[in-house]
Amino acid sequence: MGTITAYGSKHSHEFKLNVNETSYSVENNTSTIEFSLTIFKSSYSWSGFNNISYTISIDGEIFSGTIPNYSAGSTLTIRTGTKTIAHNSDGQKNISYSFNVTDNSGQSYTCGNASASGSMNLTNIPRYTTVYNSLKSKSINSITVDWSTTDSRDWTQYSLNGGAWTDAGDVVASDNRSGYYTIGGLSPNTTYTVKTRCRRRDSGLWSEATSTVTVTTYDIAQISSQDFNLGDIFPVVITSPSGLATHFYIDAGADNVRIRTQYDVRAGTYNIELTDSEMDEIYKLMGNNSSVPIRVGVRTENTDYYYTESHICTLTGNKKVAKVNVGGSTKRAKAFVKVNGQVKKAVIWINDNGVGRRCLWYKFEK
Repeated sequence: MGTITAYGSKHSHEFKLNVNETSYSVENNTSTIEFSLTIFKSSYSWSGFNNISYTISIDGEIFSGTIPNYSAGSTLTIRTGTKTIAHNSDGQKNISYSFNVTDNSGQSYTCGNASASGSMNLTNIPRYTTVYNSLKSKSINSITVDWSTTDSRDWTQYSLNGGAWTDAGDVVASDNRSGYYTIGGLSPNTTYTVKTRCRRRDSGLWSEATSTVTVTTYDIAQISSQDFNLGDIFPVVITSPSGLATHFYIDAGADNVRIRTQYDVRAGTYNIELTDSEMDEIYKLMGNNSSVPIRVGVRTENTDYYYTESHICTLTGNKKVAKVNVGGSTKRAKAFVKVNGQVKKAVIWINDNGVGRRCLWYKFEK
């Protein structure tokens, strides 16, 4: 803010126009101007000459009147006024001003004609900052957004899917012109839109980012498998879009008895071979049936997201197991028969009250 004075004279009469910016409003993007036109030096007096006129122009607005009386040697304030001036959208404003005194009295001892003009820059009112944002990272259930501003800011908020503005709780650089924030609690494999806005520190005005971030969270780890026969090697394909490791597990039976858990398993294709003890557990769960439901699944590491597939494990004729006593310890064995000169895996049956049943076979050495 400041004061500009314009001087004009004619004969021995001198005039000055003071233009003073007294205040400005950040909220309204305006300045308040006060002005005054004064005759401050003359050796002549006059009275009653209503045709001695003046005009004052402030930023294109005209203020006019007459000067009917003046006492020689005195200072006379001819006109004062106040004007509100709107600034440009960027907060800048240059105004022009001028005055003109016209003497149409025909008296040589009056004021004659005088004029002056000029311009001044008003205060550059702080306005809006420019905000930029982009995706920093994403996970299964969160999004992290980078932001930056052209001016120092003191507050950051975001809007998720067009919802209400929420305080970002962001991490901010020391110059308050860049940072990032994380939105958690999201759903996997879901597309979200995020808007960012920042409040410029010196003006208190909010600005939205020049673009909207659109991002789809990672899907959870998944598994692809198939039905299998007890004792077979069966393939399992694990995918993990987030790149995180998984926990792989196999459950069996109606009560989902845990058969196997493997930690820190990466995405890939695996050929699963059950151990003897695992096959024993599954066999027991079959009871008198020849099959049992199997649940094969993965859990994404450090999350609560599970994905499972249900399959059937079937006991077939050539996958029956037997046990023998070797050195006092019971060992898993296979039963084999020779068919047409070729050795084949076989099933051992017993006669249970006239009914043939598959069975575990134990042979104890004496």
